[in-house]
Amino acid sequence: MVKDILKRSKFISEITPYSSLYFKHEIIDGESPQSLAVKYYKSASLYWVITVFNEIHNLYFDWPMSSGVLELFVKSKYGGDATSISHWEIDGSVVGEVKEYDSSVVWVNPQSPNSDNVECLPITFYEYEDRLNTEKRLINILQPDLLSDFVAQFRESLAK
Repeated sequence: MVKDILKRSKFISEITPYSSLYFKHEIIDGESPQSLAVKYYKSASLYWVITVFNEIHNLYFDWPMSSGVLELFVKSKYGGDATSISHWEIDGSVVGEVKEYDSSVVWVNPQSPNSDNVECLPITFYEYEDRLNTEKRLINILQPDLLSDFVAQFRESLAK
């Protein structure tokens, strides 16, 4: 018999709409799933509850980088181009981007910077990566008083 590897995601997607079951936590530099498990659940071994509840599958890619690691990551990925423009935005929507194969701008929205009363904001590669990293900082923490029920139900769901 083969285990349903998608069961975990189904399980979490059924729970997360109920906001009374969890609260928001903004991860700060130096925090890990283990340190949060100690803080909220009094045991580092319960770190998996935090990763499962937030569908964090790979700590290297799904957990936010510290500011120092982010700097190194951006430098290794973009080299000296980290402060170059990645794309342009109008009201948070991408309207133009620089293609790797062509240094000219490709406008992806009919509203170009030449439109009247429209501010087109340039976004650097560093700003882009920083935004992605910042989005990972806000996670859900299961209410501690629901922990034992969650663990029992999760284990039961995996046994089926």
